Amino acid sequence: MMKITGKQFTLLQDFMFHCWNVYHNKTKSAFDFWAERLDEAKIPWSIQNLAASLMEDRENGFRYFRELLSLKGIEIME
Repeated sequence: MMKITGKQFTLLQDFMFHCWNVYHNKTKSAFDFWAERLDEAKIPWSIQNLAASLMEDRENGFRYFRELLSLKGIEIME
């Protein structure tokens, strides 16, 4: 099981919203901006990529992000 901090989760959740909007509302991509922020927060690329890929499925945008990560073996440390 991989672990991320609450602060990392919050940043990752913001990234998730961005990805969902890019994929489904066709908003302008700012992936370079987000990659830099997520890297600075030391969030592994595998988790960054997972967050982005989860949002390709429109229905996942209506589920709790914490639950989606948990199902993929990622624990949020409070």
